[in-house]
Amino acid sequence: MDKKDKEPRDDIISRLMVEKVRKGELSHDELVAMSFLLLVAGNATTANMITLGVLTLLQHPDQLNELRGNPSLIKDAVEEIFRYLTGSQFATRRIAIEDVKIGETTIKKGEGVWALNASANEDELVFNDPTRFDIHRKPNPHLAFGDGIHVCIAQDLARAEVQIAIQTLIHRLPNLRLAIPFEQIEYVTKASRDFGVTSLPIQIN
Repeated sequence: MDKKDKEPRDDIISRLMVEKVRKGELSHDELVAMSFLLLVAGNATTANMITLGVLTLLQHPDQLNELRGNPSLIKDAVEEIFRYLTGSQFATRRIAIEDVKIGETTIKKGEGVWALNASANEDELVFNDPTRFDIHRKPNPHLAFGDGIHVCIAQDLARAEVQIAIQTLIHRLPNLRLAIPFEQIEYVTKASRDFGVTSLPIQIN
Protein backbone atom coordinates (compact mmCIF):
# COMPACT_ATOMS: atom_id res chain seq x y z
CA MET A 1 0.00 0.00 0.00
CA ASP A 2 2.91 2.36 0.69
CA LYS A 3 4.08 1.88 -2.88
CA LYS A 4 0.59 2.68 -4.19
CA ASP A 5 0.68 5.86 -2.13
CA LYS A 6 4.14 6.92 -3.31
CA GLU A 7 3.79 5.78 -6.93
CA PRO A 8 0.11 5.54 -7.86
CA ARG A 9 -0.62 4.03 -11.25
CA ASP A 10 -3.66 3.43 -13.44
CA ASP A 11 -5.30 0.74 -11.34
CA ILE A 12 -8.24 0.58 -8.97
CA ILE A 13 -6.18 0.32 -5.76
CA SER A 14 -4.11 3.38 -6.72
CA ARG A 15 -7.31 5.28 -7.46
CA LEU A 16 -8.77 4.36 -4.10
CA MET A 17 -5.55 5.47 -2.42
CA VAL A 18 -5.55 8.84 -4.19
CA GLU A 19 -9.28 9.57 -4.20
CA LYS A 20 -10.32 8.05 -0.86
CA VAL A 21 -7.42 7.42 1.53
CA ARG A 22 -5.60 10.70 0.93
CA LYS A 23 -8.87 12.56 1.41
CA GLY A 24 -9.61 10.76 4.65
CA GLU A 25 -12.67 8.95 3.33
CA LEU A 26 -11.00 5.55 3.82
CA SER A 27 -8.39 4.49 6.36
CA HIS A 28 -5.28 2.55 5.37
CA ASP A 29 -6.65 -0.59 7.07
CA GLU A 30 -9.98 -0.21 5.27
CA LEU A 31 -8.19 -0.06 1.92
CA VAL A 32 -6.20 -3.20 2.79
CA ALA A 33 -9.45 -5.03 3.63
CA MET A 34 -11.13 -3.75 0.47
CA SER A 35 -8.17 -4.80 -1.68
CA PHE A 36 -8.30 -8.30 -0.20
CA LEU A 37 -12.00 -8.46 -1.01
CA LEU A 38 -11.43 -7.31 -4.59
CA LEU A 39 -8.57 -9.73 -5.23
CA VAL A 40 -10.03 -12.79 -3.53
CA ALA A 41 -13.83 -12.55 -3.55
CA GLY A 42 -13.82 -10.63 -6.82
CA ASN A 43 -11.35 -12.87 -8.58
CA ALA A 44 -10.49 -16.25 -7.07
CA THR A 45 -14.04 -17.42 -6.42
CA THR A 46 -15.26 -16.53 -9.90
CA ALA A 47 -12.20 -18.07 -11.55
CA ASN A 48 -12.76 -21.24 -9.54
CA MET A 49 -16.39 -21.41 -10.59
CA ILE A 50 -15.49 -21.09 -14.27
CA THR A 51 -13.03 -23.97 -13.93
CA LEU A 52 -15.42 -26.08 -11.86
CA GLY A 53 -18.22 -25.35 -14.31
CA VAL A 54 -16.18 -26.53 -17.28
CA LEU A 55 -15.12 -29.64 -15.38
CA THR A 56 -18.70 -30.44 -14.36
CA LEU A 57 -19.99 -30.08 -17.91
CA LEU A 58 -17.21 -32.30 -19.22
CA GLN A 59 -18.30 -34.88 -16.65
CA HIS A 60 -21.85 -34.66 -18.02
CA PRO A 61 -21.35 -34.74 -21.82
CA ASP A 62 -25.06 -35.17 -22.64
CA GLN A 63 -25.89 -31.92 -20.87
CA LEU A 64 -22.83 -30.21 -22.34
CA ASN A 65 -23.99 -31.15 -25.85
CA GLU A 66 -27.49 -29.94 -25.05
CA LEU A 67 -26.09 -26.62 -23.87
CA ARG A 68 -24.02 -26.30 -27.04
CA GLY A 69 -27.14 -26.86 -29.12
CA ASN A 70 -29.31 -24.52 -27.08
CA PRO A 71 -27.30 -21.53 -25.76
CA SER A 72 -30.43 -20.13 -24.08
CA LEU A 73 -29.88 -22.74 -21.35
CA ILE A 74 -26.69 -21.06 -20.15
CA LYS A 75 -28.34 -19.11 -17.31
CA ASP A 76 -30.01 -22.19 -15.83
CA ALA A 77 -26.84 -24.22 -16.36
CA VAL A 78 -24.72 -21.70 -14.47
CA GLU A 79 -27.21 -21.54 -11.60
CA GLU A 80 -26.97 -25.33 -11.30
CA ILE A 81 -23.17 -25.12 -11.43
CA PHE A 82 -23.23 -22.68 -8.53
CA ARG A 83 -25.50 -25.02 -6.56
CA TYR A 84 -23.81 -28.28 -7.48
CA LEU A 85 -20.23 -27.22 -6.76
CA THR A 86 -20.53 -24.19 -4.53
CA GLY A 87 -17.37 -22.12 -4.93
CA SER A 88 -17.60 -20.48 -1.52
CA GLN A 89 -18.07 -23.43 0.78
CA PHE A 90 -18.55 -21.58 4.05
CA ALA A 91 -20.65 -18.60 5.02
CA THR A 92 -18.94 -15.98 7.12
CA ARG A 93 -19.12 -16.69 10.82
CA ARG A 94 -22.19 -15.19 12.44
CA ILE A 95 -23.42 -14.42 15.93
CA ALA A 96 -27.07 -15.08 16.75
CA ILE A 97 -28.81 -11.87 17.85
CA GLU A 98 -31.70 -13.85 19.33
CA ASP A 99 -32.56 -17.47 20.13
CA VAL A 100 -33.11 -19.41 16.89
CA LYS A 101 -34.33 -22.99 16.56
CA ILE A 102 -33.16 -24.92 13.51
CA GLY A 103 -34.58 -28.42 13.38
CA GLU A 104 -34.04 -29.87 16.83
CA THR A 105 -31.18 -27.51 17.69
CA THR A 106 -31.53 -24.19 19.47
CA ILE A 107 -28.87 -21.57 18.84
CA LYS A 108 -28.96 -19.19 21.76
CA LYS A 109 -28.50 -15.44 21.53
CA GLY A 110 -24.80 -14.62 21.49
CA GLU A 111 -23.66 -18.01 20.25
CA GLY A 112 -21.56 -18.28 17.12
CA VAL A 113 -22.38 -20.32 14.05
CA TRP A 114 -20.52 -21.27 10.90
CA ALA A 115 -22.94 -22.23 8.16
CA LEU A 116 -22.03 -24.54 5.27
CA ASN A 117 -23.34 -23.11 2.01
CA ALA A 118 -22.52 -26.32 0.17
CA SER A 119 -24.53 -28.37 2.64
CA ALA A 120 -27.53 -26.06 2.28
CA ASN A 121 -27.33 -26.51 -1.48
CA GLU A 122 -27.85 -30.26 -1.04
CA ASP A 123 -30.80 -29.98 1.33
CA GLU A 124 -33.18 -32.81 0.43
CA LEU A 125 -36.11 -30.80 1.76
CA VAL A 126 -35.42 -28.11 -0.84
CA PHE A 127 -33.87 -29.88 -3.82
CA ASN A 128 -35.13 -33.04 -5.46
CA ASP A 129 -32.28 -35.54 -5.89
CA PRO A 130 -29.75 -32.91 -4.74
CA THR A 131 -26.59 -34.84 -5.62
CA ARG A 132 -27.61 -34.99 -9.29
CA PHE A 133 -26.38 -32.31 -11.71
CA ASP A 134 -29.29 -31.02 -13.80
CA ILE A 135 -29.13 -27.90 -15.95
CA HIS A 136 -32.93 -27.97 -16.15
CA ARG A 137 -33.41 -27.75 -12.38
CA LYS A 138 -36.22 -25.36 -11.47
CA PRO A 139 -36.73 -23.79 -9.06
CA ASN A 140 -33.14 -23.50 -7.92
CA PRO A 141 -33.03 -21.41 -4.72
CA HIS A 142 -29.36 -22.14 -3.99
CA LEU A 143 -27.33 -20.23 -1.43
CA ALA A 144 -24.05 -20.01 -3.31
CA PHE A 145 -24.07 -16.25 -2.80
CA GLY A 146 -25.46 -16.28 0.71
CA ASP A 147 -28.76 -14.65 1.59
CA GLY A 148 -30.36 -11.76 3.44
CA ILE A 149 -28.41 -8.64 4.34
CA HIS A 150 -25.11 -10.44 3.82
CA VAL A 151 -25.82 -11.66 0.29
CA CYS A 152 -22.90 -11.16 -2.11
CA ILE A 153 -23.22 -7.68 -3.59
CA ALA A 154 -21.40 -8.75 -6.76
CA GLN A 155 -23.55 -11.80 -7.49
CA ASP A 156 -24.91 -10.38 -10.76
CA LEU A 157 -21.40 -9.65 -12.00
CA ALA A 158 -20.20 -13.13 -11.02
CA ARG A 159 -23.14 -14.73 -12.83
CA ALA A 160 -22.45 -12.72 -15.97
CA GLU A 161 -18.73 -13.53 -15.93
CA VAL A 162 -19.28 -17.28 -15.52
CA GLN A 163 -22.03 -17.34 -18.16
CA ILE A 164 -19.92 -15.48 -20.71
CA ALA A 165 -16.74 -17.48 -20.03
CA ILE A 166 -18.36 -20.91 -20.22
CA GLN A 167 -20.56 -20.03 -23.19
CA THR A 168 -17.55 -18.69 -25.09
CA LEU A 169 -15.36 -21.68 -24.25
CA ILE A 170 -17.82 -24.36 -25.31
CA HIS A 171 -18.74 -22.44 -28.47
CA ARG A 172 -15.21 -21.68 -29.63
CA LEU A 173 -13.73 -25.01 -28.57
CA PRO A 174 -16.13 -27.70 -29.78
CA ASN A 175 -13.54 -30.43 -29.16
CA LEU A 176 -12.78 -29.31 -25.62
CA ARG A 177 -11.98 -32.29 -23.39
CA LEU A 178 -9.86 -33.26 -20.41
CA ALA A 179 -6.23 -34.12 -21.09
CA ILE A 180 -6.10 -36.46 -18.09
CA PRO A 181 -8.59 -38.90 -16.52
CA PHE A 182 -11.17 -37.35 -14.20
CA GLU A 183 -9.74 -39.35 -11.32
CA GLN A 184 -6.45 -37.46 -11.58
CA ILE A 185 -7.99 -34.03 -11.06
CA GLU A 186 -6.65 -32.57 -7.82
CA TYR A 187 -8.99 -30.49 -5.71
CA VAL A 188 -8.00 -27.77 -3.30
CA THR A 189 -7.81 -29.52 0.06
CA LYS A 190 -6.24 -26.90 2.32
CA ALA A 191 -8.47 -25.14 4.82
CA SER A 192 -10.17 -22.52 2.71
CA ARG A 193 -13.54 -20.95 2.14
CA ASP A 194 -13.07 -21.29 -1.60
CA PHE A 195 -13.42 -24.61 -3.42
CA GLY A 196 -11.62 -25.34 -6.67
CA VAL A 197 -9.07 -27.48 -8.48
CA THR A 198 -5.32 -27.03 -8.50
CA SER A 199 -5.28 -27.24 -12.31
CA LEU A 200 -7.46 -28.34 -15.20
CA PRO A 201 -5.41 -29.79 -18.09
CA ILE A 202 -7.44 -29.74 -21.30
CA GLN A 203 -7.12 -30.58 -24.98
CA ILE A 204 -8.84 -28.58 -27.70
CA ASN A 205 -8.25 -30.66 -30.80
